[in-house]
Amino acid sequence: MSFKRIKYPEDTNSYRIEIIELRPCDLIKTFGSPDTSDEYKVSGEYCFQNEDNEIFTIYDWKSTSLYDKDYPTPKCFWEFDGLVEFSIGGTSKANVEVFKNWLSNQLKEAN
Repeated sequence: MSFKRIKYPEDTNSYRIEIIELRPCDLIKTFGSPDTSDEYKVSGEYCFQNEDNEIFTIYDWKSTSLYDKDYPTPKCFWEFDGLVEFSIGGTSKANVEVFKNWLSNQLKEAN
């Protein structure tokens, strides 16, 4: 199963279905800059869709100075080369493991 990056559809009611540790800088190297989000609890996100039209998102939840002034700025966060916790959003957990495996392979290939 493959996924493509898309703009987050406004009519999608996704929610956090999983947590994953990733390097923010690897996401940028692989997929480019994240899309902006609410700019409060989330500084950036990536949205992906598979051929069955399932939506999965990767986003930083309450991780930057937009949420708490003691946290790193969004710029510093996304440049960081260490592992941090990201949320995976979606509308179903059915293929979340498939998505995580695909994501892991994409990040490995790019680095």
